[in-house]
Amino acid sequence: KSKQTKSPNWHYSLVVYLQMTHKDTIDNLQQDWGGTVSPYKKPKTNWKDQWLWFICSIKATHFIEAIYNYSIIKKPQMGVAMCFQSLLHKNGFNRKLTSDEAKERERCYQEMKELNIE
Repeated sequence: KSKQTKSPNWHYSLVVYLQMTHKDTIDNLQQDWGGTVSPYKKPKTNWKDQWLWFICSIKATHFIEAIYNYSIIKKPQMGVAMCFQSLLHKNGFNRKLTSDEAKERERCYQEMKELNIE
């Protein structure tokens, strides 16, 4: 969720990110799914180098759909993400959201925040 500078409305987007120390795995994810890879700043000097891979929007949706049945721990978040993504652009890209659509997107956002706290 991010605030657009010239708009009073919030902008929601689906982002999947994965952080780990095994760079080959990160590179394979990027090769197979696209997205961006960047080094992640180590919080402590004695930690191993870490890498961050992320994808957004429809690529994130395809990735989630592909791994959903194999997921255990993050399956609830994946379900919310797929529900959220199903709400996007179903009636065109550049149209104003109805009040109900905006509420449903906010509900998904709040549910994801709650799941990520647990």
